[in-house]
Amino acid sequence: METDVMIKEMTNQAVLGIRFKTTMTTIGQDVGMRYGEIFQYMGKIGVAPAGPPMALYYDVEMKQESIDMEVCVPVPEETSGEGEVLGYILRGGKAATLIYRGAYEGIGAAYETLSTYVEEKRLATAGPVREIYLTDPGQVSDSSENVTEVVFPVE
Repeated sequence: METDVMIKEMTNQAVLGIRFKTTMTTIGQDVGMRYGEIFQYMGKIGVAPAGPPMALYYDVEMKQESIDMEVCVPVPEETSGEGEVLGYILRGGKAATLIYRGAYEGIGAAYETLSTYVEEKRLATAGPVREIYLTDPGQVSDSSENVTEVVFPVE
């Protein structure tokens, strides 16, 4: 893991997303199913992704049995959704970020590093934590090759 935290300005981003609750036991299956629904809808309306997919976590504690999260896919412009798929503008702004390389099971270290940084710099969090998936797990030969940007929006 790269432990260098960066502060950067995130731009507003149009997304299509589905918010849901899951558990640590079913998160992989639930995330895959929701991304499938989003991509199916994008195909139906003829919209291509405008960046890597991401997940938003509304409760950083990630309780084993109740994880409030959303999966999103950036799109070129604000697009209306359908059913569970919502279209909206994800707010940008100042963020503390770092790049995590490795299996998703080990990403907790990135969260710890960012939490410590935010606390030491006396920054206030400003929205859900984001994981931006810079590699497609289906396209890497080993989960250790996954690259994820972990983003803590801050004020």
